[in-house]
Amino acid sequence: MEAGQAIAERRSIRHFTHERVSDSDLDLLIEALRLAPSAHNRQNWVFKVLDGDDKDHLADIMLSLFDGDTSHLPSFCRTSRVTAKVIKGSDRLILCLKEKDALWDRLDLLSLGAAIENLCLQATSLGLGTLWICDTVYTEEKILEAFSLEGLELVSAIALGHPASIPAPRPRKAKEEILK
Repeated sequence: MEAGQAIAERRSIRHFTHERVSDSDLDLLIEALRLAPSAHNRQNWVFKVLDGDDKDHLADIMLSLFDGDTSHLPSFCRTSRVTAKVIKGSDRLILCLKEKDALWDRLDLLSLGAAIENLCLQATSLGLGTLWICDTVYTEEKILEAFSLEGLELVSAIALGHPASIPAPRPRKAKEEILK
């Protein structure tokens, strides 16, 4: 698949089959992360691949946000329930982390975003589906502790698997709306 086709066909997948992602495909995805550009070539990122009980444990940590009174939570946090179910239905979950460094924060976040998009496009080209997840932010400290990742910042996660269905493209602004 050509790059332009992968860009056009990439979707946020929320329903996966039970088929495993092959080790060879996972290796190609990790290579896509590794080869991403980074500001000043810092490569200030760390990735952790979870599957099985570990992946489900992370989803349960996210669901623990809703134990007890939730009236104090902003309404946008409630998507974590749906996201946790997506994680449980995926084959793998890739945690996207970075070392804490306030001086480089913006540049490291942009670099990590490039790595994540590399992975998403590579997955699309392999016929796999991904969901770029930021809902981990609400339970970040518990997740870091559970997986012995203290001292790092959990920027996001990527649910990965074989798509059960491909949603229609989401609306995008016209070119004239984004060019100034």
